[in-house]
Amino acid sequence: MASPRPLETTAAHIRRALVKGPEGVTAVLNADDPMVAALGDGLPRVVYAGLDDPTLLQPELSHGADAKFCPRCGSPFVFDGVYFGHVGHYHCPRGDFARPSPDVRATSVAIEGMERMRLRISEGAQEADVVIPLSGLYNAYNVVLAIAAARALGVPLARSAAALRDFTPAFGRMERTMIDGRPAVLLLAKNPTGFNEVLRTAIQFGKGSSFLIALNDRIADGRDVSWIWDVNFEQLKDAALHIVVSGDRALDLRVRLKYAEIPADRIEVVSDWRSALERASASTADGQTIFILPTYTAMLELRAVLTRDGALQPYWQGRAVDAKP
Repeated sequence: MASPRPLETTAAHIRRALVKGPEGVTAVLNADDPMVAALGDGLPRVVYAGLDDPTLLQPELSHGADAKFCPRCGSPFVFDGVYFGHVGHYHCPRGDFARPSPDVRATSVAIEGMERMRLRISEGAQEADVVIPLSGLYNAYNVVLAIAAARALGVPLARSAAALRDFTPAFGRMERTMIDGRPAVLLLAKNPTGFNEVLRTAIQFGKGSSFLIALNDRIADGRDVSWIWDVNFEQLKDAALHIVVSGDRALDLRVRLKYAEIPADRIEVVSDWRSALERASASTADGQTIFILPTYTAMLELRAVLTRDGALQPYWQGRAVDAKP
């Protein structure tokens, strides 16, 4: 018998914790992720959240999609569309499981470059508009799930929607700074789906053409970097004019970019962190933004250099320095 995959094992542990948790606990779950939604089976108190904007659905699963099969009968899911990865609208062809109807949903998501996005949130008969200084479809899920968690705590929709207007990103996650006079955005990327989405965000919404991609393989990153072959770096082929590659496993990443058919003259391997930042800035045209896509410990290393240079504050001190040009 085949052993369960790590994701299924993790889901089983979470399910066990929810079932045996303290009385009165409410599970707040992503209805659009089949594996997450299935955790709510039989629980007495569940709040589901999801997106209901059909204009953003894509017709096919990505290569790195994980939850493809019905958790009850094992049949391949029918996906009506996906927002990214395996996250979207789905049902079992045998009728054994289907996407739960979200209690909190975004019926409209409008992403305005890298600056902001506007969401229309519906919670039963109530509706509210949310404007938040973030980009990327994955952050739309962060918004609806935050509002769903607030609902579980009894916070009215209008109040939670208003509170999000003052939200600022955590360090390394869509964090803005300036490098030698060039605007830069740090976009932490830790796994294939996350990497695909930050690439998509930088290219589609940020019109990115200059990139610094840093890959480490330390404990917090994961020692095995074979997952980079599940990342759709082919997105960069027609978008990137220059890519600086850095980190402990920069050469592995360089090979991956070769097989993504990115011309060699657009790729530069720079091992030193400060030099990598300098080369990325020097290769970025006026008016363009540097998109920095590091794994976790690489992000900490790059932030340490930027902090010493005064471009960012230490992450424990809260807001970053003013990053406007």
